[in-house]
Amino acid sequence: MPVPTSSTRFPREPERPPAQQITVEVDDQYLLMHMIQGTELGAFIENEIHPSVAAVQKLVRELSAVDYSLVIARSEETPAAAARLLALVKDSSEFGAARQETLELRTEVDSEWRQNAARSTALMREVTGFEFGQDTYRVFVTHPSMRNGAYFGNQEIAWGGMNEWPNYRTVYLWHEILHDEKWLGTGELNHAVLELVADNELRVRLNGGEYPPWEGHPSLTPIRERILPQWREYLASPGKDLRAFLAKVSDQEGKT
Repeated sequence: MPVPTSSTRFPREPERPPAQQITVEVDDQYLLMHMIQGTELGAFIENEIHPSVAAVQKLVRELSAVDYSLVIARSEETPAAAARLLALVKDSSEFGAARQETLELRTEVDSEWRQNAARSTALMREVTGFEFGQDTYRVFVTHPSMRNGAYFGNQEIAWGGMNEWPNYRTVYLWHEILHDEKWLGTGELNHAVLELVADNELRVRLNGGEYPPWEGHPSLTPIRERILPQWREYLASPGKDLRAFLAKVSDQEGKT
């Protein structure tokens, strides 16, 4: 049988990017700053200050009340004050204990993501039509007793100790990835669609169940419920294009 020449070979399909990658990190200055700023019980998952965090807060107040106050103030002087405080406490037993607990969380988050990366990336590509996996997102974890979850921009994410149901971290790290402006960004309608994709559809595909009942911000529930029929139609259609869906529902919302 003759070997096909280069001109007769079938063209190769372009390779898709690999599964979405993240790096899970502990940044000591950000960790310290986040612990110091945990002054309200609501900042803690159990609604009480964790002993390790309380010990760090007490130590920094004793070492520099001025810099402690600057970190609490969340002003342009906060990063420099946090850096000075870190230099004072980085070798202390108090900070060491809190950091070790955070490193254990880092391991847990990294392990769950690695376990779910291939499947969740495939699901997210299917639902959105987006080519995830071209960039690596950096995830900065904070103390496991504290709430945290934010997209900083520049493919950087903050994450805390929340873990309310199976695959919670996977779902909500995807939530933060979708806040990247190259995907869905921010804005009320975009955020509601983002929650349909990650908080609800991805959650159900990974864990089973149905929605409603909803996961997501209660303030966005009215939007999710208004566009749910169009969302169901979108999911049943071939060739997903989430940006086209967003444009369609944006036009609809503009007429309501």
